[in-house]
Amino acid sequence: MSNVDKTHSKLGITACLLAFAVWIYFAIAVYLFFFVDGFTQKVTDLLVPPSNRIADLRGLGVAIVVFTVVFLAVPAAGHLIGLLISFIGLVRAKNKKLFPILGLILNALPMAVLLVLYIIGTLTPTN
Repeated sequence: MSNVDKTHSKLGITACLLAFAVWIYFAIAVYLFFFVDGFTQKVTDLLVPPSNRIADLRGLGVAIVVFTVVFLAVPAAGHLIGLLISFIGLVRAKNKKLFPILGLILNALPMAVLLVLYIIGTLTPTN
């Protein structure tokens, strides 16, 4: 089968769109939580039980879980699904490889950036 007869991979296109969707989701979440007045308070009122004492850490625990899910779990799951879809699109022989490779790059990019930041952090001497 020649390259002219091949079509673009729908899985690769889906992986690219998923990568962009996760980035847009993350940007919107950062904007809402850190730049919109009252949004964080509204989320706190909905999810965090009222505290009776200063030593009651239930509210802090709920806040940590909410931030972990919103800023870590959802984007990581989206990019891992995008990587899986990209790999499947890449191994299919009947399609072009452009979009699966782009999907692979776009979904692996956040992990690569975090890895570089981790390496820089470990190589930086402490005072």
